[in-house]
Amino acid sequence: MKKFLFLVMAALILGSTITGCKGKSQADKINDSIAQLMGKMEGADLKAQFQNIPDLDEQLDKDQYLKGMMSVIKMDTTKSSKSYILGLQQGLRVYQELAQLEVQGINVDRRLFLNEFKKMLDDKKPIDINMTEMQTKLYDLQTKSLNIKAQENLAAGKKYIDELMKKDNGYKKTNSGIIYKIVEQGSGESFNDASVVDIKLLLKDMNGNVYQNISKPRSLPLAGMKQDPIFANLYDIVKGMKPGAKVIAVIPGDQSSSEMRGLSPNLTFVVEITTVGLSKNEERPAPSQYPGGRNAQSAPQPAPQPAAPQPAPKQDKQQQNLQSNKQANNQQTGK
Repeated sequence: MKKFLFLVMAALILGSTITGCKGKSQADKINDSIAQLMGKMEGADLKAQFQNIPDLDEQLDKDQYLKGMMSVIKMDTTKSSKSYILGLQQGLRVYQELAQLEVQGINVDRRLFLNEFKKMLDDKKPIDINMTEMQTKLYDLQTKSLNIKAQENLAAGKKYIDELMKKDNGYKKTNSGIIYKIVEQGSGESFNDASVVDIKLLLKDMNGNVYQNISKPRSLPLAGMKQDPIFANLYDIVKGMKPGAKVIAVIPGDQSSSEMRGLSPNLTFVVEITTVGLSKNEERPAPSQYPGGRNAQSAPQPAPQPAAPQPAPKQDKQQQNLQSNKQANNQQTGK
């Protein structure tokens, strides 16, 4: 009897599903096709990024990415949801600004930030502040903080290199102040300017924070290394390497951070380079695409140094967003 009831229920469910599909209008079917095509295109775009940007799959959690996207896409169009989305948009923008400052070494207390934000929002008095003056003050404070951080990083880097050379006599120093250690000698002939070498690379600071990890070999044409902001100082080291060699190099802050835009000033970097061998890939990347270069795609997005003080347009953008939200609500209510 239970089996019979189960079959009846299954038939009813299946029948309702089929009826639902058959009952769709032509417009609904077209709209479904639009949804499927848009989903396929967005998915293909993200998939292309995984294919074109080396090691992105190691830096991005696909499940969490999808979770975050779905939490927004599934929202309805009510006033509360629209307001929440506007808050998310502003929050994401501010999050990026704060994250960029922290990469530079300016640690912002989020609790203090949110307290001042809420106080300003809840204040019933008309706005009576000069945004240009505030922007100038912010610029000056950021500059002072970065100058202090630069001196701290430079001193810490010098201490790190001195202690490393005392503990390990395998390190040698170049004329520019870079120290390096040959971990694996490799075999065969040394590379030359005509060589395009497949390498693996690990770029981190002296505290162990990883900025780039190329675990899959990437082609590096030696002839253009001198144009690259990071590898210019490592040119002589890499040129002397052989297939299968591994070198650890430490770049002092005054040799690297001026070109590592967006990172903490005068930060000392540790680079581990493994040469897999001569590349079979005939396509030679431009210097700006080198691993660790200024425009390296898998590196953290660079944060610009503080710009010249300009009137902040944030208030106008917020007003535009609120106005758009109001117009959408009016249309929905038929006003």
